[in-house]
Amino acid sequence: MSGEAERYARGRAAWPEVALPGGAAAFAQYLLRHHPTGVIPASLHVEDLYLAGACAAGCDAGLLAFERRYLSQVDHFLPPGDRTPTFLDELRQTLRDKLLVGRDGALPKIADYSGRGSLHSWVRTVAVHAARNLHRANKSELLRDPSESAMQALASSENPEFNYLKRKYQKDFKEAFESAFASLPTEQREVLRLHYVEGLNIDNIGLQLQVNRATVARWRNSARQAVLDETRRQLRQRLQLTDSEFVSVARLLRSQIDVSLARLLRKNRTPV
Repeated sequence: MSGEAERYARGRAAWPEVALPGGAAAFAQYLLRHHPTGVIPASLHVEDLYLAGACAAGCDAGLLAFERRYLSQVDHFLPPGDRTPTFLDELRQTLRDKLLVGRDGALPKIADYSGRGSLHSWVRTVAVHAARNLHRANKSELLRDPSESAMQALASSENPEFNYLKRKYQKDFKEAFESAFASLPTEQREVLRLHYVEGLNIDNIGLQLQVNRATVARWRNSARQAVLDETRRQLRQRLQLTDSEFVSVARLLRSQIDVSLARLLRKNRTPV
């Protein structure tokens, strides 16, 4: 067996459920992308590179394998204080977008993984940096106008996949989203209204509701996450989505949550 065939066989054996589009020839080209001289180090993490190549090619089975093996384990990369369900969900979504989605015709960032170290270590490094950036972004977001955040999210949604999903599931999404919002406790709906419609920051909301800023922040974040989780639950139940379809729909919901809340609340500007 030649070196190319042997390396492909190792990758295929490590991930038997992942059929790399293009097979052995495509994997050989992918190796040359990272090692253009054709000299392949003996220490190369071939099995990890095979999975990365499948993800870069948009292989559904590869994306699901990456989700299960790596994204599901990101909590192990973080200190205990960062392992809240809300933060982990946000981090996983950030990593999906950062690593697995190509922009403007370019390959996804996971294609930058060269196989010189383990994919586990590479993902851990990316996840730790992403977590730090999320902390900084979440702190600065408290000072931003929520309508500005919503409009920026809307402007960034010009993505063919997202637009297709929005058209296909628009009615189901609207019904599930409104049902999820209606299930929130009154105080959480009021916090969201004050945040998205009135444009108040957490200090001013706290003064109006006569609670401290920590309580306001907790209500706002838990309400936003509850709407997201319940909408996803209802959509998966209604639409009988496959795992790969659900990953795409969940990514769309996460990207559009602020826009959707702002629109829903502005339709009815009376207190909830």
